[in-house]
Amino acid sequence: FAPHCTTVMGKLLFKQGRLLTISPRYEFYIIFVNFLTIIFVRLQYYVYILIIF
Repeated sequence: FAPHCTTVMGKLLFKQGRLLTISPRYEFYIIFVNFLTIIFVRLQYYVYILIIF
């Protein structure tokens, strides 16, 4: 559920980036934000596992 959610969010952000400008810096920013969200979701997932065990 979580990884799928992040990919959908990344695609939406990417489309917004395409609409605004096609500058490499902005695309890099979008990729960076998507990467951070994935890390954050993974961390939440590990925290949930720790809470369960």
